[in-house]
This record gives sequence, C-alpha cells and structure tokens, in this order.
Amino acid sequence: MKARIIETKPELFPIDFNGKRYFTNLSMAVCKEIAEKYVGGVFDALSNIEKLEVAADIVAAVINNAIRIKNFENDENEKLLTAEYINLVSDYSDFAQYIKQLLPMIKSSFPDANITGTELTGEDEDIDDSDVPEVEKN
Repeated sequence: MKARIIETKPELFPIDFNGKRYFTNLSMAVCKEIAEKYVGGVFDALSNIEKLEVAADIVAAVINNAIRIKNFENDENEKLLTAEYINLVSDYSDFAQYIKQLLPMIKSSFPDANITGTELTGEDEDIDDSDVPEVEKN
C-alpha cells in the first residue's frame, strides 16, 4: 500500500498595516507568543482585544508571523515589528480596522468559538460587521 502525502498550506488572512497588506493566521507560534504574554492565555487576550495594548500585541504577533513566513519562504530578512511601533503609527480607526480583520482569523482558528463583540464562548454563530467591537480609548 502506498501512502499519499498531500502538501497543504494553512488558510491565510489579510491584515493591513501602515499601507502594506500581510497574509497571516493564528498559527501555533502566534498562539504561543500571545499565551506567554497573558496569564489567562490566548482566550484571555482574544477576549480583551478591544484594549489597545492587547490589540497591539496581537497585531504585532500576527504580522510578525506573516513576515517570518515570507522571510522563510523567500530567503528574505524583513525586520519584525513591535507592539510599541504599532501603537506609535496607528490611530483609533486603524485599531478598529485591525480588529475587524482579525475576527475572521480568530473564527477560523477557533471554529467552536462564538465571537460577539469580544467575548469567546463555546457556541457557534456567524460573524457580521455588527460584531466588531468599539475600540477602548485609554
């Protein structure tokens, strides 16, 4: 009996930052990076995504994932971003857009999660534009 190996690539989602579009996902590396920063882990961070500090960390993690993938596949050396830099160059409307772009990525990675606003629960429900949370202004 012969085994067939099928090479698949994970589904990548667009996120726009500073005039550039990155294609990324919530890979295991991203989830690990996020979990290491937040005591409650990935779900705690994702359920608090409307907070600018948390959103910047998640945006940095997913964009850096895209950069690492691109660097690895194309033997490039694009510099990684920091949450601090994202905060410096982004305004509130940018963060609202980041969150809107992150929601389908979260839903794909956690298909059993119900994302309404910023809460993650165990039920399944479709995402629409009304699910995009307001960005908290500190």
